[in-house]
Amino acid sequence: MYYKPVHLGEFGYNYFSAIAAHCAGRQKGFDTIHRKLFGEESREVDWKGLAESTDRIDNTEYLSCIEDRATEEEVKKDERSSSKLGFRGVPYIIINGKGFLGALSYQQLETIVQQELHK
Repeated sequence: MYYKPVHLGEFGYNYFSAIAAHCAGRQKGFDTIHRKLFGEESREVDWKGLAESTDRIDNTEYLSCIEDRATEEEVKKDERSSSKLGFRGVPYIIINGKGFLGALSYQQLETIVQQELHK
């Protein structure tokens, strides 16, 4: 499975979420930040403070990554490639060349994979 933090659409919450997830991912902390981002009740997220609440991510390295223009370019590159592949939103899952928009349950994924294996 390949997980790419991208934003599709206007800049804002999703854009900064993608940058935060990308920077956390550089330190093997993607899952930690991902849970925090999707657990937020509001769109008022302290992007720079996300890493402070976990011991898995070095905050200095994380902040440096967030402020690095190269990170922004990487996220924009991911957005362009996702758009070219036809992604219409997130999460977007591709199984055997077929795209599925939205979160799928384990049972749904298993059914789709089994169907594809038996073709």
